[in-house]
Parts: sequence; C-alpha cells; structure tokens
Amino acid sequence: MFLGEGRDVVGAADPFWQFASSFHVVPGMQESLGALRDDQGADVLLILLLLHAARRGQRLTSAQLHTLDSDIWSWRETIVRPLRTVRLALADHAVDGRDQLVASLHAAETQAERIQAEQLVHGLARMTGHAAGSSILAAAAANLETYRHYLAAPLCAFDAVLAAFASLCPAVADEPSLHH
Repeated sequence: MFLGEGRDVVGAADPFWQFASSFHVVPGMQESLGALRDDQGADVLLILLLLHAARRGQRLTSAQLHTLDSDIWSWRETIVRPLRTVRLALADHAVDGRDQLVASLHAAETQAERIQAEQLVHGLARMTGHAAGSSILAAAAANLETYRHYLAAPLCAFDAVLAAFASLCPAVADEPSLHH
C-alpha cells in the first residue's frame, strides 16, 4: 500500500501529492510501483517525483537524483520502511485488535510518506532542471532512465510506469501546473 490507497489524506493543495495520489491508482500502478520498490530497491515517491518534475519540464541529472535520494534515505530506511514491514507482517497474525493496529500503522505510514514527499518537493525546488525541450513524455523517459541507471535496474524495469504516464499525458497536458 502507498499513499493511503489513493486517498489524499493531507495536503489537498499540494500539486505533487495530488499527482502522486492520482497516478498511484491508475490500473496496475500499485503493483508496478510495488514491484520496482521490492525488486529493484526503487523509492516509489522518488519515481513519482521524477514524473511530476517532467510535467513541469524538468529533466534531472544523476547528481541531482543522487542528492534527492540522499536527502530522504535516512527517513525512508528508519521510518517508512519499518512501518510498512510491521504493517505487512501483521497479516500473518490472527489476533484480537490486529485490524485496528494495521489501520493505525497504515495511517502512520501514510503520514511518514507525506513527510518524505514534502522533503522531496523541497529538494526539487532547490534544483534547476534541464529544459525538457521536446515533450513532457521525453522528460519523463529521461528522468526514469536516469533513475534506472542509478539503480542499475534492467532495461525494461520502468516500462509499465512510463506507459501509464504516457496514457495520461493528454489529460496531464491540460493541467495548469504544467505551465509554471
């Protein structure tokens, strides 16, 4: 699970959180993003930030990507992932009160992700990206390719994510946040 299963729990005015919440509920994305997290060690919020940056015409360098990942590494590894691990482990235990505990952990995990998202947005705001040039989709492909190299992931690792983003590009192009 991620982002409260698509529910925007906080930050209704935050364009990144809105984008991340809506993209995550695209059919198949939860599974694709989860597989990238579990199989490649990818950070789902970082993937979504790279797509969000592309929507704004930003292509990030590997140094910028490394900076963003470094900025959130400690939070992700010591807060977000442990909360997720405990929440998921509870599925194996049929005890009274489990569902309430799972719900509480899920709320805490979502809040921790929200804090991480804010860290990423602040980090991105400090960066100047290369002009996207040709298109939002080209910027998205370039950003995901930079991350693929960073993770040393297989060539096809981000194909489903890019395809889903491409399918949304006409709808995304009409959003005012693209033009700032």
